[in-house]
This record gives sequence, structure tokens and C-alpha cells, in this order.
Amino acid sequence: MAEVERGWFRQVFLGEDGPDLYDRSADVDADFNDVDQGDPAEVFTASERECAASRQVVAQAVSLDVLSKQASERTGQPWSLRWPVTHMIEEYARQHGHADLLRERVDRSTGDYRAAVARLGCGRCHASVAVSGLATPTRPCARAGLASSRRA
Repeated sequence: MAEVERGWFRQVFLGEDGPDLYDRSADVDADFNDVDQGDPAEVFTASERECAASRQVVAQAVSLDVLSKQASERTGQPWSLRWPVTHMIEEYARQHGHADLLRERVDRSTGDYRAAVARLGCGRCHASVAVSGLATPTRPCARAGLASSRRA
């Protein structure tokens, strides 16, 4: 997402000629491949830096109707600031949806009604431990034999 923030706000909107965050010259999917070799702290720092730059662009604009320095390759027309702002809302919603689907596969819960409960054990027997700070009775996980607690 840091690359998308940089692309829309710094490169397209401001017209900056800075490099991409990831070198894709040898591999078009370089930003997705070899992620096990990436540094999480570096990724978060890059994301925070690009989000801060994007927020600065929006804060300095007199309105969302301000036009970009770079034009659309398809239409030849500049973009209004409204377009990348709306697009980024859509992108973050999509990415958060993907992350939620992955989380559901891990903890086997859906929705936000169990926001205060984290799964523990095998994930199939509803063994869980309260993370809200409330005292809960302890019972064993039926499949894994692990001690866990279940919120009443």
C-alpha cells in the first residue's frame, strides 16, 4: 500500500520523479515475492512515511477539485484530488477485507461480536481466552488438550 500511496499522491498528483519503493525491473511481482526476506520494521516505516506525505498533500490542497500534475494515460486529462482519495479508501477497504478473510481462516470466527476474545487451542472446539481483562472459567481444549478459558 505504501507503493500505491506514493504512486498516486507523490508521483501522479505532485508530479515527483522519485523512484518506486520496490525494484520490479527483473521481476514484475518483486514487491510480493521473497517477502520472507523483508524487514517488517522497514515496511511499516515506509508505509507511515508515504501515508504522512499523502495526508500532507490533502491538507495543503484548497479542495478536492485541485488537479494533478500528471495526466491520465487513458484520457490525457489530469486527475482531481478527489479521485486518488476515493481510490485509496477503496484500496484500503479491499486490503482490510483480504486481511479479515485471512484472520477468519486462522481463528475461525466471523464478524466483530467476538472482538474481545482471541482464539486459543485447535480453533475447532471454540476454546478461547478472554483478552478483555474479564475473569473467565478455565476448561481444557477438547482436541488439543490445552488449558483455555471461555467467555460466558
